[in-house]
Amino acid sequence: MFYHRDPKVWPDFWSEFRDTYFDGPFGLMPLFACIDGKRVAFLKFGKADNPALPENTCDISINVSPTDRGRGLAAPILMGAQKHVAGMGVSGILAEVRRENVASAKSFLRAGFQELDPEEKTILDTGETASIRRFYWAS
Repeated sequence: MFYHRDPKVWPDFWSEFRDTYFDGPFGLMPLFACIDGKRVAFLKFGKADNPALPENTCDISINVSPTDRGRGLAAPILMGAQKHVAGMGVSGILAEVRRENVASAKSFLRAGFQELDPEEKTILDTGETASIRRFYWAS
């Protein structure tokens, strides 16, 4: 629901993960959030593409496991991610979610992100224009 509506399905997702997820900015690699040894969420970082924000701002994507959604896990996981990236020299995190993704918006707000002005964004690989809510956290 950040930009794409279709779920990621293994094994098709494997090549995308292997080939594109390990080139994060500032040395940031993808992370799994675990509870009692069980993976409950996945986080990916990228270089924020926003000239109004500091140069060392990353963007974030979080995907909570479908079986673990609705348990209030996203906000504490995002707060852990904030501590992690601050230790890597990142000055802020930008998150963008589709306007209709109310659950993600609430999670980012609970994690201390501030809402920025919304925007319309063209999704490059689909050509679709989507209404996006943007959230920013500064370290």
